[in-house]
Order: sequence, then C-alpha cells, then structure tokens
Amino acid sequence: MTLRQLITQSNYKKVFNYIRVAYYKGASRDEIIEADIGFRAAWDKLSSLSKNSDRANFLIFISEIYDDLASEYFIDVSLRDPVSDSIFSMDFSCWSEIIDLNIEDVVGLQNNELLSHILWQISFWGFSEGKSIKKKEQLAELWKKFKKEFKKDFDDIS
Repeated sequence: MTLRQLITQSNYKKVFNYIRVAYYKGASRDEIIEADIGFRAAWDKLSSLSKNSDRANFLIFISEIYDDLASEYFIDVSLRDPVSDSIFSMDFSCWSEIIDLNIEDVVGLQNNELLSHILWQISFWGFSEGKSIKKKEQLAELWKKFKKEFKKDFDDIS
C-alpha cells in the first residue's frame, strides 16, 4: 500500500485522534485545535499531490525502536532503500516524492495508527512541505558554518 492509498482509505478524525493521544498528552485545548487544523491542511495537501515515482525504489519504513534513555519503545518512521538496505530520515523529505511510496510496516499497526505516525513524522518541522524544506536549508547552512568554524578539528579526523 502507498501513502496515497493509505490516506484515501483512512478517516481523518480517527487518524487525528491517534495523533492527539500519542503526541499531545497534556496539551491545551487551543494547542489541540491548532494541531487539528495543521494536520488537516497537511492531509488535504497530501491528498491533492500529483503522481510522482522519482524515488520508487524507496519504502516508507515503520519500525519499533527501544529508547534507552526513556526506557520505552516508540514507533519510528523512516525511508528504507531495499537495494542497499539503508535507512534514512524522512522528516525533511519532499511530500511529492513520498506520496506514492509503498509502506513497509514491520510493527503491524492498524491503518489509522500507521498514518498518524507518518503524518507526525513528515510534519515535524511544520504543517507544510515548504516549512520542512526551509528548516532543512537552515540546518544545512548551520552545518556549513559549524564545519567552517571547526575545520581544523575535521581535518584532524581525516
């Protein structure tokens, strides 16, 4: 199943209820309303994207990881390249590149819960693709400055 198919087959309110329970514990009513509006906008944008298969060899990979610091398991959403068997972060991905990717769920979640974790991951930096890309660019610029400032330290590593 692709992300597009999952969205088409899911009910927004049920998905948002999973998001609210998993990620907004203790949030105020206003925070929940703001999140609901934001996630709905993201849902609508994803639903309206044109077909794209540029990264067809990647999969949206859902797994469960143990956090030693928190002493608990959490659901991880990432991209997996099955050819190299490599895992990549998904939070900075262009939505148009992931909408038609197949989903590999090794946890066995129900569709509404599965989609809640995917939506949380892709909207981590904001409720639009543009905000995620802008944050990615900001972090890349900070990394360049950091590398320049600590060039000698990086040279010593090489």
